[in-house]
Amino acid sequence: MDVLFFADYWDDMWRRRQQLAWRLAQTDAVDRVLYIERPLPLTSLLKFLVGRADRDAMDRWRRVLRNRSWVMPVGDKLSVLTTFAPLPLVGPAALFRASERARDRWLLRWLRRHDRPSRPLVWVSHPQISIDAIRALEPGLLWYDCTEDFSAWPGLPECVRAQIETTDRWLTGHADVVSAVSTTLYEEKRRVNPNTHWLPNAVDTDLFLRPPEHLATPPELQSASRPVLTFVGGLGDWAHDWELLDQVATLRPDWTILLIGPLSVSPETGRMLKSHSNIVCVGQKPYQALPAYLIHSDVCFQFYRPGRKNDSGNSQKLFLYLAAGKPVVSTPSANVEAYRAWARVVKTAEQFIVSVEKSLVEDDLEQQKKRQALARENSWEARMEQIRQILKSVGAQ
Repeated sequence: MDVLFFADYWDDMWRRRQQLAWRLAQTDAVDRVLYIERPLPLTSLLKFLVGRADRDAMDRWRRVLRNRSWVMPVGDKLSVLTTFAPLPLVGPAALFRASERARDRWLLRWLRRHDRPSRPLVWVSHPQISIDAIRALEPGLLWYDCTEDFSAWPGLPECVRAQIETTDRWLTGHADVVSAVSTTLYEEKRRVNPNTHWLPNAVDTDLFLRPPEHLATPPELQSASRPVLTFVGGLGDWAHDWELLDQVATLRPDWTILLIGPLSVSPETGRMLKSHSNIVCVGQKPYQALPAYLIHSDVCFQFYRPGRKNDSGNSQKLFLYLAAGKPVVSTPSANVEAYRAWARVVKTAEQFIVSVEKSLVEDDLEQQKKRQALARENSWEARMEQIRQILKSVGAQ
């Protein structure tokens, strides 16, 4: 069985899409997996050449030009295909539809030239792909892995939003299997498609459950004041509650607040961060380096704003925190309510501070082992076993 895995871009952070694509490729019943990225438009190449492309486009164009190929082998049975769109997938509706058709033709021509698989398992984890393209692939099995409400992203052109909503509805109704990352999406999709399964995020236990004595203290934490509160993940204005963080940093100036991840915020938020000497932004760190930062932290936290985009998701970082054995404090978003027994849920800065202080007092070895036991139950290997059982139930294995 061949798998065409439609997803966002491939990066070095080993998110859900990469964890599942990699593990599908290790399955005996799968012959090969082609991970198909969202397209790079011609306009992004022009921006790349003058040094003005965004980080995603810069990384992908470097990869394509370095390899002199649209394809990057990742393993014996897994390759990443960077697709190309002659026109940008933005603009007026008519231009967007023309761009979409051009992208589909490019992809289908490429697959024909490179031995397009017959009746493959088509796995869609990002609905920004046209229904016509999915039909043209003639899937033997169509699996829709719904990881968030992509139409709720702020700033999307209306034509893009409408296309994502249309494809999402079609996939929900027509897919042989739907998997939903959060309880919110699971309940919504199950009302339409009875073969819907809750498939939360998970953790790479081989990496994040390493013994702490093997992990040296990162340089940024060697002289940091305690306690150290750590957040891991991309940081943006609309997704995070910066007012809450500002208040916590003001009320507890002796706490170190460590933010690990790419930062894309307004000048106002940037000025706020610089005004607090106890907020330490270290940027994105290599995936393999994250366990050391977590092990040498005291409490881990999430500070998402409420809203459809955040509320429909399921935080992958929560399982990283639990695998490190750390207490967790979180605002009530990213499906954290499903894990209320393992995370203190707060809405205000005052509640945040009280919860951190209680966590510091009550944390002990027994609590740490319980958190790590929950992380083991939520490994990517456990998710793959669930996927194998679902495939077996629909006759795909």
